[in-house]
Amino acid sequence: MLALAAIVSLSGCSGGNKDAVSNASGYPGAEVKLNGDDIYPIECEDTITWWKDMSDLGTTFENFGDTPIAKKLSEETGVKVEYIHPVQGQGAEQIQLLIASDELPDLVKHSWNTYPGGPEMAIADEYIYDIGDLIDKFAPALKKMLSEKKEWDKQIKTDSGKYYSVPMFLEPGLLQICYGPVLRGDLLEKLKLEAPTTIEEWEKVLRAFKENGVQYPYMGDFNQMLDTFASGFGFYKEWYHDNGEIKYGYSQPGYKEFLMTLNRWYEEGLIHPDFLTLDTTKIQSEMLNGKAGSSSFWAGSGMGPLLKAAEEFGEYSFKGVQFPAEEKGKNAEYNYITAQVLMGSGTAISKNCKNPELAMRLIDYAFTEEGKMLSSFGIEGVSYNMVEGYPKYTDIIHNNPDEYTVSQAIAAYTLNGHIPMLQDVRYIEQYYTQPELSAAQREWNKTNMNDHIVPQLYVKEEESAKSADIMVNVNTYAQEMAIKFITGRESFDKYDDYLKQLETFGLGEAVAFQQDAFDRYNKR
Repeated sequence: MLALAAIVSLSGCSGGNKDAVSNASGYPGAEVKLNGDDIYPIECEDTITWWKDMSDLGTTFENFGDTPIAKKLSEETGVKVEYIHPVQGQGAEQIQLLIASDELPDLVKHSWNTYPGGPEMAIADEYIYDIGDLIDKFAPALKKMLSEKKEWDKQIKTDSGKYYSVPMFLEPGLLQICYGPVLRGDLLEKLKLEAPTTIEEWEKVLRAFKENGVQYPYMGDFNQMLDTFASGFGFYKEWYHDNGEIKYGYSQPGYKEFLMTLNRWYEEGLIHPDFLTLDTTKIQSEMLNGKAGSSSFWAGSGMGPLLKAAEEFGEYSFKGVQFPAEEKGKNAEYNYITAQVLMGSGTAISKNCKNPELAMRLIDYAFTEEGKMLSSFGIEGVSYNMVEGYPKYTDIIHNNPDEYTVSQAIAAYTLNGHIPMLQDVRYIEQYYTQPELSAAQREWNKTNMNDHIVPQLYVKEEESAKSADIMVNVNTYAQEMAIKFITGRESFDKYDDYLKQLETFGLGEAVAFQQDAFDRYNKR
C-alpha cells in the first residue's frame, strides 16, 4: 500500500486546474478523440488518477491497476488510469488530509454525504464538480439510464438538483438481499413443521424445538431479533416511510407488541438468555452442536460457513426462511435490504481533475452494453463464457488456480465493487456456490421493503446537529428500555412513560426534520 506522502505526490493536480480551459469541450485537458459513433476506445494523452479502496484485493494485489480487469478496462476504453489507494483502515483520515491540502486526485471514491454541510457544500467549496453538465455532454449511456430510472436520478442529486457523484447501482431484487433468518431444516422435517412465515408460526416452531430438546430455539442478539421479527409486527427498526410519511421504529404501535412477545419468549426460554453478549461465532457453534435451532445470518459470512461446517459434520441441515409477514401468504412489509443506489461509495470528479471530459467518459463506459458485461462478469473467455445466452462464470472464478476465494477472484477479474456501475442480478445468482444460500436469498426476497426504504436525505444544516443529538439519546434510551422490557425488569405498565420520554428527547422534532428532508427529496 502507498503511504500518504506517496499518495499526495501521485495525485494528478495541485489546485492549478480549477480555472484552466484548454480544449474544445470547455473543460481542462488534452483533446479527447472518439472512435466515431462507437466512442471507445478513446485517444487522449492525459492519464486519469483515481482514488479508491482495494475492495477484496488487499492480500492478492498491491494495486488495482495490476489486476487483469483494470488492464482490460484501460484497453477497452483507451483511457490510461493510475489508481491510488489509501492505507487500509486509514481512508477517512487520508481523504481529509487530501481535501485540506487541496490535493485531491482526478476521481475520488468517497462517501461525499459525510462532507461537512453535505455534497452541496463540497461543490460550493470547489472540491468537486457539479457533474450535471458533464453527464449531459459526455455520458450518454449513464444519461439514458437515469432518464429511464427517475428514482435513481433523484438519489444522485442534491436537493437543489446538483449531481455530485456516480455510485454503484443494483438491479432490484436478489442483489439487495444478503441477510435473513435461518432455521435447522432437519428439525423442521423431523417434526413435520412448515417453514414459519408469520409470528404465530414462528412461536409454534420455537416451542416445538424447545419441547424436542433444543436449548435455545432462537439464538441472536437484540439487533438480530429486531431485524428478523419487526416485519411481523408491522414496523421497521429505523427510518422508513409509508406512502410518504416518515416513521421511526422505536415509537410505532407494533413495537410494544414486539417487546411483549420477546418478553414471553424470554420467560419461556425460547430465546437465548444472554442475548446481549452473543456473536456470530458463538451462534454458529451452538447451531452446529444442536443447542440452537434458529438465528439470523449474513449470507456469505454467516450462513455460508455454517453450511460448509455442516457438510463436514453431516448431521444437520440449515434452511433460510422468509422474514415474517403480518398475514400468512403475504410478503414481509419491512425488513433489512440494501438500497438500490449505493451513494456511500460514489465517485466524484474533483475540481483538480486535469481532464473532466476524459474522466466522465471513463465512468460512462461501465453503463454501455459492453461495459455492463465487463463490469459484472469481466473478460469473456477468461472469467465467463456465454452459455445459451447466459454469462456463466468460469473456473477462474469458482476454482481459481491461484487459490483465490470466489470474492477475491471476482475482485480481480470483474469490476464489481470497484467503480460506478449497474450490477447485473446474474452475478449474485452465481456468487453463492451452495444451493441452500441461493434458496435462502429467494426466501428473504419475499419482501415489499423497496416501497418503504428511505433514500439518502439531507436535513438542513442548521437542524442536523440537533437531530443527531436527539437520535443519540433516543437510540440509547430505547435500547436500554428494550432490554428491561424483554427481561421483565420493567413492567409494560410503564410503556406509555417510555413513549413520553422519547418525545421529551425530541423524537417528534427529529421526525419532522426527516419529513421535511423527504418532502424536499420528492420535489427534486
